[in-house]
Amino acid sequence: MHPNKQGLDTRPVLVLNTCEERLQIVLGSSERLFLHQEWIVPSRTMGVLGPAVEQALKLLELVPTDLAGMACVRGPGSFTGIRIALSTALGFQAGCGVPLAGLDYLPLLARSAAPLRQGTLTVLTYARKGLVYAQTFALPSCESLSDLAVLRPEQAAELIAALHPPSLCMGSALRRIPQLLELLDAQECEILPSVLDHPSAEALLSTALEAPYTVEPVVPLYVRASDAEDNLPTFARQRGLTPEEARRLLEELTETPRSSP
Repeated sequence: MHPNKQGLDTRPVLVLNTCEERLQIVLGSSERLFLHQEWIVPSRTMGVLGPAVEQALKLLELVPTDLAGMACVRGPGSFTGIRIALSTALGFQAGCGVPLAGLDYLPLLARSAAPLRQGTLTVLTYARKGLVYAQTFALPSCESLSDLAVLRPEQAAELIAALHPPSLCMGSALRRIPQLLELLDAQECEILPSVLDHPSAEALLSTALEAPYTVEPVVPLYVRASDAEDNLPTFARQRGLTPEEARRLLEELTETPRSSP
């Protein structure tokens, strides 16, 4: 189901993005953008998201059942932030029957840049541990030219070097990993400004209006293993378990598999 079909074109959708340090909340319909909030609240997303959504609905004199759907950016990005957003959405679905949709993060960033530039754009976002999430797009169509990948900085630079110059680069990894900028310095690559490191409200809303909605939980897009999974042997020993026992327990407790790109 799409919110802009079946006579629902005037009903609003709610969009949540918690992939990086900025918490974004967007409310709008096919007719207009009603509300756009941004909160920079590192480590406080859980405490802010629920009250912020409640306040947004109240200010617009809406209740959850007025929504045509709720879309969440499902990754890649902060594991904790993604889980908080998806859990919030699942609560809306279970309690109020609101349909859900998942949006991919890097295409949203490309879509935000599309009105401003033409050419080949590589989106590079920070993946922690010195790694980069990378994907290349054609602008202004936003057609994907490469698969989503998690790369070392030198691998990301090689990806861009293989493109026909000049090309464009954008994303938080350019600000968070100085080595990446050094590697790109000698290449014919225009670095887009940091104001584009987060998706625009218009890109979030338009993508949400085009997305398919269901009653199923949104599957997160993690791409790489979480820090907790990488440190599982250490945690296991602290609890008197072998790494094999811990992995088996993790598999039994994990209901949603990691999504592939």
